[in-house]
Amino acid sequence: MSDKLTWFTCSYRVGEQTFAVHIEGRDWADASARLRAIGTRGKVDGELILHGDLFPSFSMKRLAKKVAHILLYGEWV
Repeated sequence: MSDKLTWFTCSYRVGEQTFAVHIEGRDWADASARLRAIGTRGKVDGELILHGDLFPSFSMKRLAKKVAHILLYGEWV
């Protein structure tokens, strides 16, 4: 077992819905044990290798302004 903790993605189902959580663990078995320890019968899907906004320049507010401009003036800004 490694001493380094890493994040794992885990999923579990409640009724018809699937939820995902991040669990910290030393390896897959440790992450699975921690998932069971919190009372969830889920599964470890994999190691989390990237966390963050994949589209940092996307802004819903900016998009709404552009759409409003098109509707009012008929042209893209």
